[in-house]
Amino acid sequence: MVEQKVSSRYAKALYGIAVQFDSVEKVYADMLNVQRTISSNSELLSFIKSPVINHRKKEAIFDELFTNQIGNTTLEFIKLLAHKQREWLILSIIRQFEIIYNLENNIVEATITTAREMDEATKLNVLAALTKSTAKKIKPTFVINPSIKGGIMVRIADKVFDASISNKLENLRVRLKETLDVEIN
Repeated sequence: MVEQKVSSRYAKALYGIAVQFDSVEKVYADMLNVQRTISSNSELLSFIKSPVINHRKKEAIFDELFTNQIGNTTLEFIKLLAHKQREWLILSIIRQFEIIYNLENNIVEATITTAREMDEATKLNVLAALTKSTAKKIKPTFVINPSIKGGIMVRIADKVFDASISNKLENLRVRLKETLDVEIN
C-alpha cells in the first residue's frame, strides 16, 4: 500500500511536468520503453532493486543505458529516483503513470479472454463493440485460455462480462442442482 502511494505521487509529479512542457506523449513513450527494457532483463531488474549498489553507480548505469533512448525529462526523472533511493519503485511508478495517462486520455484497459486465437476481423469487431459500449478507447490485452471452452470473457477494471461456455455450463449445473434439491425436498 505504501509502495503504491509513493509510486502514485512520483507518477503524478512526472505527469505534471510532462503537461507543463507539453511532452506527455514523449514521456509516456519513454516510460514504456524503460519498462520494456527493465522487464526484459532480469539482471538489470536485480541491479535496480539491490540496496548494496550505491545511487551514483545506478545513475551512471541509467545514463549509459538510456541517454540516446529516451528524452531528457524522463532520464533526469529516473536519475532523480536513483538519487533519492527510490529507483526500486520504477516499474510501479511507470504503472501509475500509465493509469494517469489512460484516465486523462479516456482509455480503458480490457483483458479479452477466449479459448482459442481470434482472427483479426473478430478482434476488430470485439474492440468496436467495446468502444461503443464504454464510449472510451480500448487498450486490449488478448489472452488465450482453453479452460473457458469457448465464448468470450472481458474484464474492464473491476467489471467482468463472462459469456464463456465454462461459465454457462457452471450456471446450468447450479440451476440443475437447485432444481433437483427443491424437487427432492
